[in-house]
Amino acid sequence: MSRRYQLIGLAIFAFWAVMTALLLRREFAVPRAAPATVPAALREPSDTWMGIYSSGPQGAERRVGYVHLLSKPESRDGESGMDYAMILRLTTTMFSMPTELLLNGSAWIDDDEGLSEFQFHAQSFGDHVLEARGTVDAGRLHVEVETARGKLFP
Repeated sequence: MSRRYQLIGLAIFAFWAVMTALLLRREFAVPRAAPATVPAALREPSDTWMGIYSSGPQGAERRVGYVHLLSKPESRDGESGMDYAMILRLTTTMFSMPTELLLNGSAWIDDDEGLSEFQFHAQSFGDHVLEARGTVDAGRLHVEVETARGKLFP
């Protein structure tokens, strides 16, 4: 075997060894970060509506949708935290076709543990649906993803 092929093999092995060492270091040697806390400014109850506008050919603005953001302090199972919700509706033309996009989601953030659960729903053209749901249990995120064709993950 030529010297060149030996060097290429050695370089590949060295790259693999370094990447494996970095992975093991990240997974076992570095302590996990504490759950993120919600900044004080975001802990206030709110109910916000915003319009989404698009500029037309002559510069005139046209309303194409809205966003509704809602947050409120709440207790669940004796734990205090914040409940966040978002609804977005967008009606516009994409690729010369009228398109309607609906997004909604919610999240529960525990004061002590951080993100505890979430759900997300996206719908376009009436039949195209994507849903994601997740919970955090013992520091692990468990997620389910489903489309109109059925469950994708896990």
